[in-house]
Amino acid sequence: MTRHTPVLVTTRLLAGLHNLRRESTLALLRETLAAGAGRFGFRLIEYSIQSNHLHFVAEAQDELALARGMKGLLVRVAKALNLSWKRTGRVVGDRYHARVP
Repeated sequence: MTRHTPVLVTTRLLAGLHNLRRESTLALLRETLAAGAGRFGFRLIEYSIQSNHLHFVAEAQDELALARGMKGLLVRVAKALNLSWKRTGRVVGDRYHARVP
């Protein structure tokens, strides 16, 4: 992996949470993803917000940078969603899945 190699990343939310495609949630996610898009040698290129999961295209210097960048991004997403939904606890159902096309 090099810093210019795109990586496809998918993460799913826990079952029973709100739909991510509601207008208020979409706006919140856009802001949150923009704020965490370029940190730790990680760069978020594109994203797709589905009803219960997220798809990302990212670039990272190496696997460690990808792991740190995704962890930071998903923590940021979870905190924003929990605050918006007035709840606490886990949001992401499992670890993200990444693959180089």
